[in-house]
Amino acid sequence: MKALALAVGLTVVAACGSGAKSATTTASSTTSTSEATTAPSTTSTTTAVNTTAANSSTTAATGDQADITKAVMLFFDGSNPNVDAKVAVLENGEKYRSMLVDAAKDPTAQTLSTKVKSVEVLDAAGCQAAGVAAPCAKVVHDLFAGDFPAFSGQVSYAVNVGGKWMVAAKSWCAIVALGGASCPA
Repeated sequence: MKALALAVGLTVVAACGSGAKSATTTASSTTSTSEATTAPSTTSTTTAVNTTAANSSTTAATGDQADITKAVMLFFDGSNPNVDAKVAVLENGEKYRSMLVDAAKDPTAQTLSTKVKSVEVLDAAGCQAAGVAAPCAKVVHDLFAGDFPAFSGQVSYAVNVGGKWMVAAKSWCAIVALGGASCPA
């Protein structure tokens, strides 16, 4: 399992080019559990949706949850070579376009996929603690290399930019860091 996880991390690095620095980041959620964004979580997580405003409706939160899941699934779908679509669902996506172009060409990266296990919309304090802009959501997902789970319980974040949910750049860069590379500054 560790070898497969390392292979996925190295695949991301190979697909994205080598970086000068490696960085890991940690964040805590609005619960009492702290989880590293670069390591799989060992806690079980149930799907939860917290609204950030007193007048937010459950329907709106459920719609957000669906939009977040869709963005994460699209972004981590290695079989989808549509770089423009991935840039569109990644926070500051244009900054990372060349990395995504390289990944789209890599045969191993093309086997990557994800399964979202839970989405929790966080309040402003939770977003701040996670190191991402509000509004945001914590996404727990499994990353696969082919049919094999490479990172189970991966914690990533989504941010809402101009009314659109996107994968937080911090989360993409944390996954890239697993392979020893870094995102552009």
